[in-house]
Amino acid sequence: MSAFVTLIAPPGARRRPPVAAGACLVSFTVFWLAQRAAHVSMIDLMVYRAEGATVRAGGDLYALRATAAHLPTTYPPFAALLFTALTLPGTAVLRTLATAGNLVLLLVFVRLSLTLAGHTRAQTVWWVAAVAVWCEPVWTTLRYGQVNLLLATVVLWDLAPHRA
Repeated sequence: MSAFVTLIAPPGARRRPPVAAGACLVSFTVFWLAQRAAHVSMIDLMVYRAEGATVRAGGDLYALRATAAHLPTTYPPFAALLFTALTLPGTAVLRTLATAGNLVLLLVFVRLSLTLAGHTRAQTVWWVAAVAVWCEPVWTTLRYGQVNLLLATVVLWDLAPHRA
């Protein structure tokens, strides 16, 4: 762009994405605090972690009963191999990483969904994610530490058009 070209944009056009991103950050922070106040169990995450620990110890996955609810193994042995990484951090750190990771996945999921629907504005992603985090399926996924957002994001990634 030359020094003599003037860019004409409506007032506030550059402020909208930071406002939307800020609103999303506030929503995610309040959500995080609400989850901590509700003492969410992340019970599924704890089962995944127990599966990984069982593999590391050379135990019988099919005899495993994890958590106070005595939940059995829920995934095939190959998944349990992947879950061994969940045994490395402590439980508190694992819960924090799982929550943060799922919030990032929510942003990616919303972005891919909107792209497939023909909407490409970044601020829309922030606004939709700020609201979507409070919807029951997302709340439940994060409450129990499930892999739903990961699986849904992988499916949408496969469906999304990729530029070479």
